[in-house]
Amino acid sequence: MTTREELVEYSIPQLLRWRVRSTPKRPALREKDFGIWNTYSWEDYYSYVRRTALGLRAIGLGKNDTIAIISDNIPELLFIAIGGHSLGAISAGIYQTSMPDEIAQIIDYLKVSAVFCDNQEQVDKVLEVRDRIPGVKKVIFEDPRGCGNICRMTGSLISVTCIKWGKRNIIRIRISSSRWWIGANLMMSVISALHLVPPAFPRGP
Repeated sequence: MTTREELVEYSIPQLLRWRVRSTPKRPALREKDFGIWNTYSWEDYYSYVRRTALGLRAIGLGKNDTIAIISDNIPELLFIAIGGHSLGAISAGIYQTSMPDEIAQIIDYLKVSAVFCDNQEQVDKVLEVRDRIPGVKKVIFEDPRGCGNICRMTGSLISVTCIKWGKRNIIRIRISSSRWWIGANLMMSVISALHLVPPAFPRGP
């Protein structure tokens, strides 16, 4: 049995692993979605964190990198933060209400390598100041809807994912095809903050 004195020495990822071994099926997180409460067990929580960490490693993030998080209070915030910690990375929260200039100052001061955004509004803020944050190599945004069709630009590193949603198309611009699934309904998409010069691209259906 692990003592309290031993637990004090554990890192956050180690504490998560200890908890999932102790009570794998007990509720860890709950999130309300369209009026319905969804529950993540400790086993689910650990699985999402592990897969997120593997995804972060796959795009080149690791020890001593700093990941800025601009997000509402959602489970994905924790998956990114603890997934990064398990790789030796540092997580830094930025208020969603922060203006682009404030975001640029924080990112530059903390020498951020990647930014996680929970919606397009936050992505747009980061891209607005991309010339002032040359250290940022990746911008990661939550995309729970999946993708409709992918329109690739010839002669360019930029590809565009056109997602049909209701009566409008949501355009996601990203570098190559760096995507990974971390769950049944959750997809993380990776874009480059350094090569986003919008081309004339075809719209989705």
